[in-house]
Amino acid sequence: MGDFDNKIGRGRANENYDDKYCIGDRNEQGDRLITMAEMKHLYIGNTLVTKKSNRSWAWIAPNAATKNVISFVLFVKLVLFGVAIMPSFNTGNDHQLLRAILTFEKNMERKTLQTANRRQRSKVLDEAVLQAHIFSLS
Repeated sequence: MGDFDNKIGRGRANENYDDKYCIGDRNEQGDRLITMAEMKHLYIGNTLVTKKSNRSWAWIAPNAATKNVISFVLFVKLVLFGVAIMPSFNTGNDHQLLRAILTFEKNMERKTLQTANRRQRSKVLDEAVLQAHIFSLS
């Protein structure tokens, strides 16, 4: 998630990303972000969910008339439940806070935690077992 300072706008015919909910035009930085996302097989979260127009922009120009989406959430798996702008949160500048809501599969999360716990278990040395093993080797 980050403030990439680019506009991705509507897609072009030869691109794979879903632009159903994009707004505005694309700039050069937007081209680079789309290319990188396609190469790394990343999803762009802001393009997958629909929001009201007052909840979709993340930056306002100094003239207070131009609003753009320049902050994006990129992720590997399709775990995004929603992306929203938090208009009530004052950042003190011309940007708005971007919030991403993610969902995870319980079974996959459980497997990941079990694997991590297995690696972190402390090894307790039983001296009697060690002595018996040494005795059996000699």
